[in-house]
Amino acid sequence: MAFWNRLKNFGQNQGFSVADYLSKANDPLPETQRTEIGANLQLLYADFERIVGRPFDPRRDRDNSNAPRRAQKCRNAIWIHLSLLSHIRTLPQEILQKVFFFVALDTTLTVTRERQLRTLCSVSRRWRVAATNHCALWTSLPLVCLSIKDPSPRKVQNNAKVLELHLSRSGVLPVEINCVISIDAWETRKTSIQKILQLLIDNCRRWGTVSLTLPLDILTQTLLPVQDNLPLLSQLTLSFYTSSSGIESNTGDHVHVNCFSNAPSLRSVSLQSISLHRTPQVGYYIVPSDSKVVTVNLPWSQLEQFSGYSSGRDTIYQDLLAAEPSGLRSMKYVVKCFTRASFSPTRSVVLPKLESLSIEISGNGSDLPSHLETLIVPSLSVLAVLGSLDSCPQNPLTGVISRMIRSSGCSLRELNLQNIDIRINAFAEILSLSPNIVKLDIPHTNTEGLQRLFLDPNSPNPVLPNLKTLVLWTTRHYGALGSDAARPAVIDAYTLMKMVRSRTVDLSADSEQNVGLFSPLEELTVHGYDIRNLFSTFLEGFLSHWPTGSLGGGKPYRDVKLHLELNKQMQEMENLNLEKYLGFTPILIWRNVPHLLGQLSESTDGIIPGDYMFHFRARAASLRNRWKSLLLHDARKTRFAWQFHFFHGAFEGDYLRLRYFPTPLDDESMWNLLTQY
Repeated sequence: MAFWNRLKNFGQNQGFSVADYLSKANDPLPETQRTEIGANLQLLYADFERIVGRPFDPRRDRDNSNAPRRAQKCRNAIWIHLSLLSHIRTLPQEILQKVFFFVALDTTLTVTRERQLRTLCSVSRRWRVAATNHCALWTSLPLVCLSIKDPSPRKVQNNAKVLELHLSRSGVLPVEINCVISIDAWETRKTSIQKILQLLIDNCRRWGTVSLTLPLDILTQTLLPVQDNLPLLSQLTLSFYTSSSGIESNTGDHVHVNCFSNAPSLRSVSLQSISLHRTPQVGYYIVPSDSKVVTVNLPWSQLEQFSGYSSGRDTIYQDLLAAEPSGLRSMKYVVKCFTRASFSPTRSVVLPKLESLSIEISGNGSDLPSHLETLIVPSLSVLAVLGSLDSCPQNPLTGVISRMIRSSGCSLRELNLQNIDIRINAFAEILSLSPNIVKLDIPHTNTEGLQRLFLDPNSPNPVLPNLKTLVLWTTRHYGALGSDAARPAVIDAYTLMKMVRSRTVDLSADSEQNVGLFSPLEELTVHGYDIRNLFSTFLEGFLSHWPTGSLGGGKPYRDVKLHLELNKQMQEMENLNLEKYLGFTPILIWRNVPHLLGQLSESTDGIIPGDYMFHFRARAASLRNRWKSLLLHDARKTRFAWQFHFFHGAFEGDYLRLRYFPTPLDDESMWNLLTQY
């Protein structure tokens, strides 16, 4: 055909095969060749219109499905010409490198950064040159993960080669390191693993952001050469294994880690000590161990962010407090037992810039109140005290927190207390000292406790006038969990709703009077209660048998009765005239019906039992679209949205979330909110 001959002759005249050029090169064409290709493209457009009877449409003619067979070669030729004239070929190398950088930073992709870079380098010679010459693309070194019992020599060797490649292409820029080596891998492949470690040590002056999970003796021996050679290290995440027998038996009862003691740029540190015990039967397993005391020597006084996780004996928290870092802004400490060995009960600790403090204790925390008495934190705005403390009116924790806030002169914006009694006066004092709290997490309380949270706009001292998020937790159960006698704690639903109303619709009723003085409660989350019965006063049993759990598994696919039951329920909803129930449709949202219909419609083929016969997915999509406008109509009027989440067989996982909208949302934003968990 004429157009195909033109394409063939064009390639021959230019001295190249068009197909080969497209597959092997991505370089910009000279202007003379672009002019000839453009002229040839116009002739192809004319040929296509003559054959098909209409002009070529890039959106309509993206594939051959909309073009007659006799025009398919012409369509293919047009797309080849368009590809040759693509503006991507004319992008400057600097622009390509910026695009590549954003692709490499995209955390939403499922492939690793190393795979992304490999793909970019394989497109064309021009792209490869652009990628390999852009040092910033290669600063994040690939993960070194040697955590299996016996890593093969080839895997260790491949890790070393990839590291060398990234280090050479990243120039002299600071690098990001992520290395995980298990004790078993270290014991079985120490010689080959030392080659990888030596490669990292040789480039230690370029360490910028470092995450290491290593046996303790690597830190105390192998990494010693990095000491005093870390000028660029700014962020350190360090997890180290200590074992009760074996590799560290020669280190004594007190172990010092000195390799990071001199790092002038270090500002953020996360430490985790993992105590291991080894038995011939099961190998290593994590246990609290009192066999060693670990001291990690760091430039504590210059830190701005710190988080520590301790399962054994260490001096991490004690060393941090002793340094009193004046620039520390965030501190989180998780420990099994908080004892007086972790702090000095006679010396006050001043942390002038500390904004966020979180302490979590999984075991004995009886000494924690004594420690909080010693803290002076004038900038504190976020406080979380979590863990095992006696929850009784005599518990001194609430009073200690109140005195700490008063003596520090701080005002909290977020408060999370798991084990207190909010009915005592000390808690009311905490709230009065921090009127700007916007988020409050508290444990289960009774009617009296809920009444303390009512907002009275006419009061001279209203309680938490700016509260926007409230979270209630319970872990109390009666009877053995899993038995018929097991049941979660019960909350006063009527008083709870009355409290919510005082912070939402009642404020809106006097909006002109309250403008600028009070913030409405935007979100209430209730965890661990019997969510199914919590609002039985307000919710009827409509669609209560709709399956909320997984529809997958083996037997359901063969259970014809289940298929028929699902079809019956679907038919009942399809036959429901929802227009007759305007004003009552929020019950469908409370029961997560729109979300469940969306899950059904978006499930992949073969997931829903009986779908091959009853077409549940297509019917669910049609039903949700049909109900959308009616559900939005009532949702805009109520300005409330309830969301339920059930974990079958575990009350602690159940939660209910209430959201309130003081100002109307647009339809799409409202619908997205109503259909998600």
